[in-house]
Amino acid sequence: AAASAASATPKEAKEPESRTSSSPSSSRALINQIERAVLHLSSNPITPSASATQTQHHHRHNTSTMTPTTTTTTTTTTTTSSSSSSSAMTPHTISNMLWSFASLSHPLEKGTLALFEKLTLAQIGHFNTQDISNTMWAFAVIRHRPSARVHHELQLRALDQVSSFRSQGIANVLWSLATLRMTPEPRLLQGIETKGLRSVGKMTAQGVSNTLWSFATIRHNPSQKFKQALQLRAIAVSQQCTPQATANILWALAQLGVTPMQILLEDFELMISMKLDHYRPQALSMLLWSYATFDRQMPPKLYKKIGRQIIMTTTNFEPQT
Repeated sequence: AAASAASATPKEAKEPESRTSSSPSSSRALINQIERAVLHLSSNPITPSASATQTQHHHRHNTSTMTPTTTTTTTTTTTTSSSSSSSAMTPHTISNMLWSFASLSHPLEKGTLALFEKLTLAQIGHFNTQDISNTMWAFAVIRHRPSARVHHELQLRALDQVSSFRSQGIANVLWSLATLRMTPEPRLLQGIETKGLRSVGKMTAQGVSNTLWSFATIRHNPSQKFKQALQLRAIAVSQQCTPQATANILWALAQLGVTPMQILLEDFELMISMKLDHYRPQALSMLLWSYATFDRQMPPKLYKKIGRQIIMTTTNFEPQT
């Protein structure tokens, strides 16, 4: 269990940034109609706006560490009215629709996903932080790895606006990259750490959990200062941590080679004991592996309780666990 827990993927649903618009009806028939309507737009040519193209070229001149994309250098002037349908698809509309499909766990056809990628590239120069984080979150939730160019451009746009991200947006971007196993741009990670230090005090329990899990998954060890700040925030929100979030945090710290603060372990041990009935087999396995990695003795009473819980749930254990 200890060996396999290291490679286990903690599964914590990530809430996107709040939207002012209400969620669409969950009726499957309606959602299918919406997807067909979106797919119908693919018959219309969609060309990046002039300002978006200029923004993308500006970034490429300043991102020597990133893998350049193959783009034509022709400077054709593009009018804002490439088609009536594409002009109606604003960045907010694009990210909102993707978010809605992902939130409803609606599987999208390849053609629809290709269209969303095309729309994203066409409007990327106008994406704000909310559009970026929710688009990336949606791709991760539906387990769709966007093309190298879309991935590249989203990271460039995120880097350009990293100082404006809210704490939840930062967690969304990191979680998305880690979930899709996509390599982050080093300067983006540096910017995220800098912004994260300033906004860590506003992170939710889930945000702390997914931020640490993401760093551990992409094998990026953040600065000692940021890791300490995340631990302090975890202590502050410990009572709001779900069983999976608690397991994620301990697992991530163990993966990053960090020995948790004593007060963090004490708070978590109390919460684990109180919520043990709600722990799934994978989370129990992660807890045991984490303590073994910390080389810390788990309190005997808690150890025995976990042992009894494992026996009770043994039929639900998967081979990997």
